[in-house]
Amino acid sequence: MVHQPGRTRDSVRSTVLSKFAISEALAREGLLKRASLIVCAPGGSQTEFDPDTEIECEHYRDSNALSLLMAMGKRDGIVTDSFTKYLQSKYPGINFYHVFPGIVTTSSAANSGFPFPIPQLFSLASPFISRTIGNSPESYAEVPVCIATNDKQPKGDDGEIQMQIQGRFLDQRMKSIKTSPWSDKPENQEKVFNKLMSYLS
Repeated sequence: MVHQPGRTRDSVRSTVLSKFAISEALAREGLLKRASLIVCAPGGSQTEFDPDTEIECEHYRDSNALSLLMAMGKRDGIVTDSFTKYLQSKYPGINFYHVFPGIVTTSSAANSGFPFPIPQLFSLASPFISRTIGNSPESYAEVPVCIATNDKQPKGDDGEIQMQIQGRFLDQRMKSIKTSPWSDKPENQEKVFNKLMSYLS
């Protein structure tokens, strides 16, 4: 539903803003004591991004469902990377994670407006996927909890100090992911933070 053309504002609220608002509010109020973990799509190679226009994917509003879905996926990744880095620098005592789940067998293909036969094929393949290369929602649900509560936190290439500054970005195998050059810049992280906060005011 949220990925259909003409529903980009709804997708911002459901896929990006809700995750940001919960993490930011809990951290600001001192209610996060250990970790905040967001399951989305970290990493990327973008060197350019304009939060004022691209957060709502305005250029793809009239595109087909697949093009819009891909644009939103890139948007979700770079925005979540950016605000994760910003929150990590603002609250260094909390571990902020952005984790990619891999393939999780949900009904998202049908809900996202993919044409026949893509949702039907994915539904038929779901039992095989969840037992081999992917997860069911139930089997994956334990993974974020284990990451957030594990005393032996995974270390990135630059060690614990770098993670305290920039956050933790992991793939489905719990390996560190390199984030986009655009989201690595503190001034861009602040732009995303301010843009998201403007939605909440």
